[in-house]
Amino acid sequence: MKKTLLFLLIPFFSLAQVNISFETSESYVTGSMIDGQNFWSVYDASATELMDNTLATVANNRAVTGTNSLRFDSDFSSWGYYAGVFSPVYSGYDNLFEVTFDFYPDSNGVSDHVFEIYDYDGVSAQLVAWVRFNWQGNINFYDGTAVNNVSTYTAGSWYNVKIERTATDIVLYVGGTQLASYPHFGTGTSANLIGISFDNFGSGFNIDDLKISLPVASAEDFNSNVFNLYPNPANDVLNINSELEEIKLLSIADLNGRIVKSLEVNQTSSQINVSDLASGTYFVTITSEEGNTVKKFIKK
Repeated sequence: MKKTLLFLLIPFFSLAQVNISFETSESYVTGSMIDGQNFWSVYDASATELMDNTLATVANNRAVTGTNSLRFDSDFSSWGYYAGVFSPVYSGYDNLFEVTFDFYPDSNGVSDHVFEIYDYDGVSAQLVAWVRFNWQGNINFYDGTAVNNVSTYTAGSWYNVKIERTATDIVLYVGGTQLASYPHFGTGTSANLIGISFDNFGSGFNIDDLKISLPVASAEDFNSNVFNLYPNPANDVLNINSELEEIKLLSIADLNGRIVKSLEVNQTSSQINVSDLASGTYFVTITSEEGNTVKKFIKK
């Protein structure tokens, strides 16, 4: 999905981690419209009319962290379908990332609430992930072709949502539980622009603790330092070894998440012939008895 955005000159920020709680300590103004604050902006998905920017404000009616959150109110006005706000544009969250936020719906039977992750190059945006808490009380997750019901939700509670991009998949967690995992789709690989929208159909919601980060130690990379890849960059042969863990399986994925090589190992070291791979960046998923870890290598 390629999308041309309705704004032009937006600076790119490069940070180790984005962490937004909409607090005054972060230079947000309570009770004011989010439009224009710290480079947030309003948009409309139908490209016909911008959202009334008074509907999206920094509010102190509820919060997970601190006292403020991003509040959307509904007035039933007609300004197009799925209008909302765009975050500032951030860089440095390429290929592997985690995006988390807390979501509080006023109702689970009136409005749709949509959260999108885009790869934005300064001109156009490619959709990377899309999740919706819909008006029927269902949680939807997009797989690149279809919108799938993956769970349900109720009104009046905070939901912690995490979207993770691994070497091969886009994964959705809600409340710490994995609800869905789909292979990468489209050409987008980065998390540098966030869209939050709704259909203004009588029910509002809050967003708090928006975070964008590189993956931290987890079941996939807890033992990253145990495994060695060399040479890196590699031209003909890539060596993988460990003095501590037996390697069960190896797989190599390209930047689009396609598995280009896989190998059963069952020993502490292995070699993979990479001479036939095109030059570029790849990710090696190493499976051991302790879990998985993902390491990057460059093919010359």
